[in-house]
Amino acid sequence: RRERAHVAGRIPPLDVTLMQEPQFLPNAPTYKPLVGAAAGDVSELGYLAAGFFEYYANVFDPEQDVAATTAKIVTKETLRWAKRPNPDGVPRPPHHFLCIKDPYNTENIGRNLDANASHYVRSAFVAAHSRVRQELADPGFLVSLLTSSAPRPGEASSGRTTGASSPAAGGGAADSGGAGGVPGG
Repeated sequence: RRERAHVAGRIPPLDVTLMQEPQFLPNAPTYKPLVGAAAGDVSELGYLAAGFFEYYANVFDPEQDVAATTAKIVTKETLRWAKRPNPDGVPRPPHHFLCIKDPYNTENIGRNLDANASHYVRSAFVAAHSRVRQELADPGFLVSLLTSSAPRPGEASSGRTTGASSPAAGGGAADSGGAGGVPGG
């Protein structure tokens, strides 16, 4: 039951003994393909990823909404992150361009994203959704991306570029190894 906690929308407890210090993490981590999933689970994964990209490309409104791990729609107003009118007309920090609620408290973990970074994230979702829609004729497209080994930074794999291109130019999340193909950091 513990391994399915993410499916039920619950976050499993953290085990600090499994965490690594950032300075000991490799610069170019080794990617491991998704293995061991039942055939039905793997095909559902592709449709879940497609729905994820569609939601954040077309439905999610960064002006009003907050990305959260709850099953409810969370808005900036409900978390009191909405900007109140400023008498002098000059916006004051925090700016809250892209809000992502920390699942453990009420912090905005997207608070360091400025307008340009927020726009880049949004355009990456749009580019990924566009790529998924182009490849929709092949239902195994996303599954093949998520189950294959991702290219290491600087390498090209099967004609795909490796994340150096911008999402608006058709590169980005979908071209750099899929939804999980870009390491953090």
